[in-house]
Amino acid sequence: MRALALLSVLALAWTARYVMAQAPETALEPSFEQVVKPFLKQNCVRCHNEDTAMSGVRVDQLDAKLEDRHVKLWEAMRHRIDEGSMPPKGMPQPTAAQRKELVGWIDSALNIARMRPTPKNGMVRRLTVAQYRNTLRELLGLEDDLTVILPPDAVSREGFVNNKDTLQLSPLLLEAYLEIADEALTRSIVDVKSKPSIQNFRMDLGTSINPTPLAEELILGASSLLLENKDFTVTQLIAKKPFAFEPFMMKTKYRFIEGYQGNDTVRGWREYDSIYHAVFACMRGSRGYPKGQAYSTVPQGLLLRPSIPNDEQFGADGTEGPKANFKLSLRELPNRGRFRVTVTAAKYNDGLLLDPSDAAQTADAVGAVVARNLSSPQTVTIPKPGIYQVDVHLAAADVPPPSPDASRLSEGLAGAWPTGRLAGKPGEEADLAIPRSAALNVGDGEFTVMAWVRTKQLRRGSLVAMGGHGTVPGWSLESLDNRGGLRLETIGPDGRPNGRVSTQPGVLRADSWQHVAAIVKRGKNEARLYVNGYAVGRGEIGAANLDSLKEDLKIGRGEFDEVRLYRRALDVAELQALLEPGRQHVKAP
Repeated sequence: MRALALLSVLALAWTARYVMAQAPETALEPSFEQVVKPFLKQNCVRCHNEDTAMSGVRVDQLDAKLEDRHVKLWEAMRHRIDEGSMPPKGMPQPTAAQRKELVGWIDSALNIARMRPTPKNGMVRRLTVAQYRNTLRELLGLEDDLTVILPPDAVSREGFVNNKDTLQLSPLLLEAYLEIADEALTRSIVDVKSKPSIQNFRMDLGTSINPTPLAEELILGASSLLLENKDFTVTQLIAKKPFAFEPFMMKTKYRFIEGYQGNDTVRGWREYDSIYHAVFACMRGSRGYPKGQAYSTVPQGLLLRPSIPNDEQFGADGTEGPKANFKLSLRELPNRGRFRVTVTAAKYNDGLLLDPSDAAQTADAVGAVVARNLSSPQTVTIPKPGIYQVDVHLAAADVPPPSPDASRLSEGLAGAWPTGRLAGKPGEEADLAIPRSAALNVGDGEFTVMAWVRTKQLRRGSLVAMGGHGTVPGWSLESLDNRGGLRLETIGPDGRPNGRVSTQPGVLRADSWQHVAAIVKRGKNEARLYVNGYAVGRGEIGAANLDSLKEDLKIGRGEFDEVRLYRRALDVAELQALLEPGRQHVKAP
């Protein structure tokens, strides 16, 4: 009430001021007719009228109201008459008394004109976004946050978001406020005659639990990480509720334009009829893990392994977690409403015994805390607090490297390209293309590619490749980036990824001779990457044909020696034999 009374007092004061300013204007009219009008007619109108408006000035339309658009003209007239420059010399002149009387009248009239209240546009102080959201919740009992489409409130110089100077209301913002209000009312007003719609489905996960998996491969976007259909089932259910409702059953029949059915120039309509084209089991998050994958299916369900330090290195601060996380992708899902997700989860005994080369870092790496000879209990001192990953693997002494075996190195050899630079002779960086031929085909079988390589600096690029980029069929053994990672990438004849094998960062070194090799066996987790004879990565390469009809075999930029391609998978003893000529360069990666 006090605020309302204050507003009333301010309004009355403004009205009184306006009346006081208006009353003298009425009193000026008689004097204007007696003094000003005759003066103007006698001295000014002959030159400043509608027909002869000299200098663009007219005085025949002036009156006692002193309209705002005439105030500047009155001020100029007063100055000219007071100093005697008007009327100009050579014209009849008024007396000094007449000049003084007119100047006095203009002064009084201008004072009255300046007392008039200046019209101003009013300012509307809008609600802040938080205030608007809270108001909708209090008025309508609506928990949905509809204000997310609004821009954030500006922050004042003092650091507040509710300052009146920053809460201006533009037409566009007002429209957004009204749209939100309309949507809030729509969600709050319920038609009691209509039944709610309820969607209910269940997904079960586990190794080969689907007795009737889809024959075709499920695809969802680029680099899609979908679980194999044989490892999950989807069942649509009807919920049990104490009220009437309409069950929502997802659409299963779809018709898409699909391509890449063995020939990337053929595209056409394909029809599907399965719940598995409506609901997808997907993985997301960073790939890679010291051994195996960051996720895998087991008979009891889907196994998600925990996070490990950034880039799988102990030296980095913080963690990225989890490395693998599961998501459901649906083609049909309500835009709003209440959702209930029930997950059955449990701890799983997933101890991984690492191979000697599978650790995230080698035992002699900086910062590693190593416990050796575990035949008897011992105490290990952790030098400083931090995040540590425990790698348990067999000691190298317990797994001696196989003796070199060179007896079969000519079998299955598709090509060898020595350059004579292994002994450290200076040479130009390679960027070679070997014309393709049928002898270089690897088809859908096993193969091995290897090379001695030294690059001045680490960067992303192919080392040895025959296609294998983007949607180009083939394979590519490549350096990942400036962190020293190694990867084998394969693309099938349909232009889709056919599997890859990657290593941890740091296995490649700049300006140092190293022997890199990829030994590819088709099948789950059978392909291997080697650096200087040490296994540094493993993964799965699919069964697709990897021969490219257009691509030559290319050797990337760097110094290369003894580039070899085999149409079979070499064993580790044969790999050791190929290291012998450059044994002085062999160091653990």
